[in-house]
Amino acid sequence: MINNLYPQSKVQYAKTTIAFFFQNTESLCEEWKRYKFVLRKFPNYGFDDTTQIDIFRNGLQQQNKLLLDAITRCSLMFNSVADLIKFIKFMALIEEAFKRRLDLPR
Repeated sequence: MINNLYPQSKVQYAKTTIAFFFQNTESLCEEWKRYKFVLRKFPNYGFDDTTQIDIFRNGLQQQNKLLLDAITRCSLMFNSVADLIKFIKFMALIEEAFKRRLDLPR
């Protein structure tokens, strides 16, 4: 179906852009926003939810990857993709709130 609507080159570009996602120097919050933007930009990429989470996790900087791995392996609460997405969003919100608090004038 995708091949009928989009040229193969566009589909391949979308898949490559998503598959080779990596965290720059931005915070986890900014990276999550950027990743979600890329997924919305290419809605017909063909990756299931589990693969999307794996790509995001594998593209994170080491400290964020270790934190995510430690929490998801140690807690049975985060055993579904939906729970992982909620947890990543929560981590991003906490990081953003902490950053805003540090930016306040003293």
